[in-house]
Amino acid sequence: MRRIGLIILAGSLLCGVALYVTTSWVYPYSPISIHPSFTYEPDQVVVKEYAEDVTAFKDKFEEPLTTSASEDLTAYRMQYVLKMYEQSWLLNTEGRNMTSEELDEILQYVKDARKVIIELAFQEDYSRNDRSNLRVLLEHNLTLEEEIQEIQQSVFHSQQTLDRQMGNLHMSFIQNFNFFTTFYERYINEDA
Repeated sequence: MRRIGLIILAGSLLCGVALYVTTSWVYPYSPISIHPSFTYEPDQVVVKEYAEDVTAFKDKFEEPLTTSASEDLTAYRMQYVLKMYEQSWLLNTEGRNMTSEELDEILQYVKDARKVIIELAFQEDYSRNDRSNLRVLLEHNLTLEEEIQEIQQSVFHSQQTLDRQMGNLHMSFIQNFNFFTTFYERYINEDA
């Protein structure tokens, strides 16, 4: 009788551990996960093209981006917005372990860029088109913040869903970078 009780206890314990491990693996941000994280595998081709676009942008506008604030506040501030697009997870073709801290860091980059964009909107005089492009950039920055926060709050999303959300976030960053380059290129061309 006692042996049967031990077998039942051991079986129950083993089933509980198996259930815990499975739940933690399938739902990495679940409340019972000890180390909530998942691995994001980016699309190799997309990352390489994006890295080339960032490099081309920096090469094209290297001189204006290194001006002082007294010469051109917009050009000076854009170097701080550019940091948001140069995050290692956006430029690295290898898989990355995404923890809560990593997502907090990504969100902080986006918030810092938003602050700079808002400052520019109120401190500089722009043409109507530039102001419109800056507004679009700001709106898409806010969308990035929402997407990151949605991932952070995804406690019951599966690893597959989180990977898809990170892929969507990655594409949103690329789209946002395109809005950034459009604004900046038009600003520089109108200023010239």
